[in-house]
Amino acid sequence: MGDDKCIAVGLKEFRANSSPIKENISPSQVLPADPCLSAELCKTLEYCDTHSEDAIENFHVPDNESEGFHYVLGYIVHKFQNKYPNLGTDVKSSGDWMSLIDNGGLKRMAPEFISKFEVAENLFRKCHGDG
Repeated sequence: MGDDKCIAVGLKEFRANSSPIKENISPSQVLPADPCLSAELCKTLEYCDTHSEDAIENFHVPDNESEGFHYVLGYIVHKFQNKYPNLGTDVKSSGDWMSLIDNGGLKRMAPEFISKFEVAENLFRKCHGDG
């Protein structure tokens, strides 16, 4: 099974298994009175069926968004570089936008991981729209 299908199946399983611990307990009893933002978002999430063949396709970030996408991926590398040292490298001078704005701290994600984040971006756009 491809990674993109695993993500979609995982989302369906997460949704199917997301229920209160006991049958007689309401979600308001499980969550604190003043829940964090993540808990609030999870309560209002609309499920997006991404497990159809047409929803999972070979996706690439549009050219006009590519540099921004890679910049965000670089931030992810920066945040997790101690835990996952092979996730990326420092930005080298290559003449692209990221090397022009680099003051010595920017990271570039390793190519073998970029496709995984493109799958996540594709699923996000399928659920939330493109724009």
